[in-house]
Amino acid sequence: MKRKSLIILFFSITTILYSQTSKKTGISRAHLQEFQKNLIINGETGGNVIVISKSGKVVYHHIENSNKTGDKTITDQTLFPIWSMTKPVTTIAALILKEKNLLDFNDPVSKYIPALKNLMCKSKAGIIPCKNEIKIIDLITHLSGLSYYKDFMLDGMRAEGLEDLMEDIAEQPLEFEPGERYFYGLGHDVLGRVIEVVSGASFQAFMQTYIFEPLEMNHTKFFLTPKEKELMLPLFVRNEKIEGFNETGITGINDLITYDMEFKVAYGSLGLISTPKDFSNFCSMIINRGKFKNKRILSPESIYELIVRYADGPHSNDNDFMGVYNGLGVYVLDNPTLMDFKAPKGLFGHGGYQSTEFFIDPKNDIYGVFLNRSLTDYNHRFYFIKAVYDAFTNQPY
Repeated sequence: MKRKSLIILFFSITTILYSQTSKKTGISRAHLQEFQKNLIINGETGGNVIVISKSGKVVYHHIENSNKTGDKTITDQTLFPIWSMTKPVTTIAALILKEKNLLDFNDPVSKYIPALKNLMCKSKAGIIPCKNEIKIIDLITHLSGLSYYKDFMLDGMRAEGLEDLMEDIAEQPLEFEPGERYFYGLGHDVLGRVIEVVSGASFQAFMQTYIFEPLEMNHTKFFLTPKEKELMLPLFVRNEKIEGFNETGITGINDLITYDMEFKVAYGSLGLISTPKDFSNFCSMIINRGKFKNKRILSPESIYELIVRYADGPHSNDNDFMGVYNGLGVYVLDNPTLMDFKAPKGLFGHGGYQSTEFFIDPKNDIYGVFLNRSLTDYNHRFYFIKAVYDAFTNQPY
């Protein structure tokens, strides 16, 4: 009888605490913590961290460590390679130059990079001279025809800088005539070189001055010292052949990036390392329509440009993430009914190769950041967003 009374008391207290938390934040912490734990239990990720903000306040920030052999304990100092989440950051850099009237998105890329003037295109008749030139807007919206060719990362390792890498890229035939259709590729790496030419500074220095410093992204960078590399989370890999943790994060020629200080190429499409706090600051600026604290990074009009439709979905060949179109370097959710979603139309964001993800929900003033480091066949984008909106209570979708 005493045991039964204690059990009833326990569940009563738990219910009270849960309801108080839910009423205060509008989100079920228990639901998201269970989601994070199950990612580890089911072998979808190693340790992982989620940050959710609503109406200017962080309503959820939780680290779930795997405590598995080969993994590291995640702390606030842990560094995460964010891969293609770099693309929206590079897009913001280009928008900054556009607002300064230093860059016209309708300009041909060859105006800034002569090596990309006379390119070849793939066609039914074989490889032929391209009729059209790539424009700046094509780079940002994946309409350029540029692709991640087989030796791209190897060329990057050998290159003396972005200018040198452009010579290698220029030798590769485009997948189609520029502007013809959507094809996810390395356009933002070329955009990084355009930013160098226009600004007169290195791409890394421009990002530091105009984005990282004003947004207090103090740990976001392209290259790491040996001491900083000790803070990187190991890569969790699970496929048909292996399961475990990889300290270097390199699994093949297509992800041959070391982040060493000796490396010369700052990749605008995939090169950044960041932290939950740093990337949350970036999301805060976007959801606040270009403003971070008392600093204006971009105008609201420029932020709105991110969600203009440039091409139909799917995004990044993600056929399991339906009902989206492609905006200015981001996916935009257009028809949530095609998925088991409570998320609203107009939500937008981007993910990274090693299963990182962020989204912005302008309608409900929400952003979410999901950082881990894993390569599995799990649809992180879909299940992360679904888990977040399933966790919200009394939410107007």
